[in-house]
Amino acid sequence: ATPSMNLPLDISTLTSASKSFLSGPDEVASNSTCELVLTTCDERGMQREVGGEAVTVSVCGPAKASSVVHDRKDGTYSIDVKAVVSGDYHISATIGGVAVAGPP
Repeated sequence: ATPSMNLPLDISTLTSASKSFLSGPDEVASNSTCELVLTTCDERGMQREVGGEAVTVSVCGPAKASSVVHDRKDGTYSIDVKAVVSGDYHISATIGGVAVAGPP
């Protein structure tokens, strides 16, 4: 039989949606692309240095808008959002199904 070892899991190094955040412009002209950045952080609030998270984005507003997520593989994700109709839009993100705190 092969001996097994149970190593302690350091949860402080796992991604925390509540410590991660979105940043980007407050206003964008209609029919142009807006780039937001999602910065993922661990439980200590330190930026993660790797990608690979399951990131989803939701855009709600007066008209349909498109969004594309790009994993930069450095703990950040660029999110391109394009709306063809002007108005107020709410953009939210999740990491592994858990809401990121503080959307723009």
